[in-house]
Amino acid sequence: MLELALTLASIFFAIYLIGKWKIFQIEGISNAVFKGLFIIKIVAALALYVIYTQYYKDRAYADIFRYYDDSEIIYNTLLSKPWDFFRMLTGIDGRAPELLPYYDTMLNWYNTDLIFNDSRTMIRINAFLRLFSMGTYFPHAVVMCFLAMLGLTGIFRVVNELIKGKPFLLMVIIYLLPSTLLWTSGMIKEAFLIYALGILMYQISNALDEKKLSVKRISFIVLPVLILITVKAYVCFLILPVLLYWLVKSYRVNFSLGGMFLILGIYFFRIRHLVSCTYRKRSSIDDCKKASRVLFCRRT
Repeated sequence: MLELALTLASIFFAIYLIGKWKIFQIEGISNAVFKGLFIIKIVAALALYVIYTQYYKDRAYADIFRYYDDSEIIYNTLLSKPWDFFRMLTGIDGRAPELLPYYDTMLNWYNTDLIFNDSRTMIRINAFLRLFSMGTYFPHAVVMCFLAMLGLTGIFRVVNELIKGKPFLLMVIIYLLPSTLLWTSGMIKEAFLIYALGILMYQISNALDEKKLSVKRISFIVLPVLILITVKAYVCFLILPVLLYWLVKSYRVNFSLGGMFLILGIYFFRIRHLVSCTYRKRSSIDDCKKASRVLFCRRT
């Protein structure tokens, strides 16, 4: 009953924000359309929950539960050891040896598959949301659906300016393709990723329209970039050349196609070099982590 009440309250609050925020106010498109799309995302989040509770039941490998379950370990320290909770939540002094037992208990904290860890941010977000959800899952899913809705709407607004006269076709493509609809609905990092990507495009578009960069606008651009780097760094690296090309063309700078391919070739070569160097260092980093845990255990 508590989860239902909190979920409904979250949904109604999100719908209220959709009705008020400027990003959802588009000439020629009723605001009710965006509210309807958000409800569809909630239904998709419910479908994703059914998939991972009825068909793929191992929570250790369930995308919607992995970070949520790990966040409970952080949240449980709130009352008993609030300083530990603060350090794990914020990352301030987060490498202290006495925190290692918490990290070792989590299943996803030491994800080292990518250049930058893409799990810790999601675990921390879930730990923060637990302050309001009281440990229930669906309010987390509603928050992520709303963030994804913001990102998708940012993408829609940018593309709608480039392709005139087909807003509802664009809506189907951007919001309602099955893979996009399902995998941006729920407590999964793809929802947070699409939020950051959409807001980044939206803020860059606004900056180009205003033809100036205020401190406020710069902060609105930097924030989603930081989110992309911490959640899925390789996505940030992949879209960076596209964003730079967009900026170049927006300012009508003459740039040959051959020159663009040359720069892209150099860029991706450097990225490949960075990745290979990172993987060569991975084993030594893992050895250092193991050694620190052994040293901590011996001291205790």
